[in-house]
Amino acid sequence: MKKALEAVWAGQRSFEKAWRGMLAALAVGLLTACGGGGDSNARLDAAAIAAANAVAPPGTQTTVAPPEEPLPTVPSEKKTRWATTWQAAMYANRLQNNDSDTVRVRIRTSVGGEGVRVRLSNVFGATTLRIDHASVALPDGSQPSDPTAIDLATRRVLTFDGGKTLAEVHAGEELLSDPVAMTVPKLSDLMISLHFQGQVQYADMHMNAAVPLPGFYVVRNRDVAAEASLSAVAPAFETFNGVFHLSEVKVLAPEKTRVVVAVGESITAGYSAVGIQSPWPAVLSKLANTDDEPLGVGNAGISGNSMFNANNGPSLFDRFQRDVLSRDPTDIIILAGDNDLSKSSAADIIERYKYFIDLARFRKIRIHGGVNTPIGDIVGIDGKPVPTGYYTASNDAKWRQINDWIKTSGYFDGVIDFATVVGNPDRTPLGIATACYDPRSPIHLNTRGLDVMGTLAYDMLYGKKVQPAEPCNALAFPPLPNRELRVGRRGGRPWRCRFRALHYHRPMPTSHLYLITGASRGLGRAMAEQLLQPGHVLLCISRRQSPELAEQAKAAGVELVQWEQDLSDPVASAARLREWLATQDAQRFDAVTLINNAGTVGNPAPLATAVDAELSQALRIGLEAPLLLTAAFLGGTRGWRGARKVLNISSGLGRNAMGSQAPYCAAKAGMDHYSRAVALEEANLPNGARIVSLAPGVIDTDMQVQLRGASAENFPDRTRFEKLKSEGLLDSPASAAAKVLKYLARADFGAKPVADVRDPG
Repeated sequence: MKKALEAVWAGQRSFEKAWRGMLAALAVGLLTACGGGGDSNARLDAAAIAAANAVAPPGTQTTVAPPEEPLPTVPSEKKTRWATTWQAAMYANRLQNNDSDTVRVRIRTSVGGEGVRVRLSNVFGATTLRIDHASVALPDGSQPSDPTAIDLATRRVLTFDGGKTLAEVHAGEELLSDPVAMTVPKLSDLMISLHFQGQVQYADMHMNAAVPLPGFYVVRNRDVAAEASLSAVAPAFETFNGVFHLSEVKVLAPEKTRVVVAVGESITAGYSAVGIQSPWPAVLSKLANTDDEPLGVGNAGISGNSMFNANNGPSLFDRFQRDVLSRDPTDIIILAGDNDLSKSSAADIIERYKYFIDLARFRKIRIHGGVNTPIGDIVGIDGKPVPTGYYTASNDAKWRQINDWIKTSGYFDGVIDFATVVGNPDRTPLGIATACYDPRSPIHLNTRGLDVMGTLAYDMLYGKKVQPAEPCNALAFPPLPNRELRVGRRGGRPWRCRFRALHYHRPMPTSHLYLITGASRGLGRAMAEQLLQPGHVLLCISRRQSPELAEQAKAAGVELVQWEQDLSDPVASAARLREWLATQDAQRFDAVTLINNAGTVGNPAPLATAVDAELSQALRIGLEAPLLLTAAFLGGTRGWRGARKVLNISSGLGRNAMGSQAPYCAAKAGMDHYSRAVALEEANLPNGARIVSLAPGVIDTDMQVQLRGASAENFPDRTRFEKLKSEGLLDSPASAAAKVLKYLARADFGAKPVADVRDPG
């Protein structure tokens, strides 16, 4: 079983470094000299708590019912915010085929609170994940020898989507539970119980034998989620060191709570740590929360992760929005780049850092640069050299160039010099100090070294001078500020403020209205997330709303409107858009853009055997809806002062036919041709709209899953799509969205009404 739960990942395409410059022009930051933020304050809704707070005894149905006794509520005078208390970064597992399993997860909190929410993850699943029984409880302290035992008096049923006990997490998505009142202690264990209704693929996971992770307990083919002890009712329960389908736990914490997401590679994940409290982000959490500094800490580290490529998980670029920004942190600590030294230049790695900094700044989140730990050979315990496997003269030159930039460029809000406090100052090139390396994996820190790192992070975030229990070397702790940066302070301001102004002084953003169809998943969702930037207003039209996107918009301070609209009724959809545009203040927007992204491939089959209703629906969604929405957009914005654009997401199949795909090919070919016609119509009009029907490349979305799942008899080209997946030739939605939006921002947009995202600019 354990072998079956090992992750397999395929490579993804590299990100184009020119995107960062486009992003800076597309979404200019609202920045202050030393501002931070990102804390979206929230109050727990009393009605939601009352509706979702049943305490169910073992064996009962998990329906929502009023509690027999009054449950704890949040005093209305208290100011609070939802804060991440625990997090794991998900990556793909080999898909399983289990049925009706119960799982119980034992996580460790950072900050405490008076309410709780749980985030389920099915980002890498191929089918909808259904959980019909979810609850949260404190462990039973009277049974310390039973890791599965919960205190039934603290058990709370979780609901979703406004009171439903059935959670349906669609493929490619996450789902956050409704708020439930519960006193969650800080720095303590918390138990989450889930029963999967029907098949569970265990598609999303974080599992590593060398990283201390939550206890994950499984009972096969039974619903025992409400039982006090899994071991009592199922002595043969299975145990795994990891977590599946659970990516975050939030608590309702005091308003002053800071939230840090630590993101990076194996050293951040906690490789070689002994115990769940030993990774350096956990040490940071313990120091802050025991010193009455409420701090939520999310660990978004993945061992072996790359900033560029899919290596043991999606690249940091592809997952930065989901694993970091969407968690609504006040602060980010990034420690990354070592895994890319052998394949990427220092300049490219620095450009990637700048991209992450831009994204954080746009959301007014403080971002701190962790100086990468040493890669040089180590003086072993016996005094002999110990190679790390990472050192070469080329890698060392890049490592020094990157770290020098982190320390001296002023791009970051703060610098945490991990290298100095864990390094051997008597060793050149710099290696980890003898007392702090892990002999089993010399590039990694032992628990002593991780404690030093966590202590330094605490000192730098809070301006403290706490000393580690056992330092790695005899240097001053924390390290003295870089002298080069101390020279030339102005008006007593810290160096980072002065450099922030130099690097990020930009004009205030103008207001840009974006209208996007199919924004609930895949490419549309990725574009919407990347467009959540100051000065933007988004109208997202999909079959269902996305609570996660709404949360991200709130955190970013962006106005977001979401419509639940069935595009298979294009006449009603266009009428609604036309009416809405008539209510808008045309003078408010300096630009307005319609992105027709929604489409469907249906069930691949020869035309002779296709179902009439499915053919009609494919054409209504793929061609009629964008055509009518474009007409409503052009008419509704006629006379607006701002620049107007229409971006139609087309496909190579609109230009090159494929068997068993007649409706999709016809829809995309029609989209291409009506775009040519509209371009001719608008060319001679005052402030005529610019229109492009753009092929975005092959993208790893639900459509690809449908094509790979089609029968070979009905769809002979299925193997072609299977090969695209197996050989890592599919672009991630995030990467494809970046390229599409880069094309949208091009000065020559509209010069070719039918184009490909790969066309040179």
